[in-house]
Amino acid sequence: IYDTIKNFVTEYNTIMKEMNTKYNASSAKGYDVLTDEEKESMTDDQVKLWEDKIKDSLLRNDSTLSGIMSGMRSSLQASVEVDGKKYSLASFGIMTSTDYTEGGQLHIYGDSTDSTYSEYKDKLKSAIESDPDLVANVLSKIGQNLYSTMADKMKTSKVSSALTFYNDKQIKSDLETYQDQIDDWTDRLQDMEDDYYAQFTAMEKAMANLNAQSNYLSGLFNSGS
Repeated sequence: IYDTIKNFVTEYNTIMKEMNTKYNASSAKGYDVLTDEEKESMTDDQVKLWEDKIKDSLLRNDSTLSGIMSGMRSSLQASVEVDGKKYSLASFGIMTSTDYTEGGQLHIYGDSTDSTYSEYKDKLKSAIESDPDLVANVLSKIGQNLYSTMADKMKTSKVSSALTFYNDKQIKSDLETYQDQIDDWTDRLQDMEDDYYAQFTAMEKAMANLNAQSNYLSGLFNSGS
């Protein structure tokens, strides 16, 4: 039971750390999408660094991501009732750090592998040894709250379903549709560019003919005088 809880905390901290990194990413202001001509003047490594800079900042200050992180933290910090008593993760020594830069990561007080909190009393281990059913019931209810919160966050998304938080097939279909639209507009822009070049070419020829005629007439008048 202890190892299962510890694995959950580890996985939770991993995803929270990743989301915080995405949310607090540095701004990519000034890093516009590269044109083909710009890519040709750069090395592959330079192009990759440039594009990674843009990708890394896509979720910067994203309101949806912020809502998900807030919902997850609130769900795991809330109390639940078992046999008429209120319990929370804190009841078993599972707490967030006082270091706000961790973004709500959890620590198991007394965990021998946690360099910061290993010296604290191990309430979780004591609770499991004393009443494992109580620990299981409390954590089960907290887990249900977390799942419900995540399901609510996904209700407004067309890529959610009754069984999963996202539908990879729908996402793939959407991406293919967007790519087709991009290709279509790229072709349209190319056609427009070709039309404009043709118009400018015709205009330049007309101007050249007009200048030639003007010079010819000017020459006739000058010779007549």
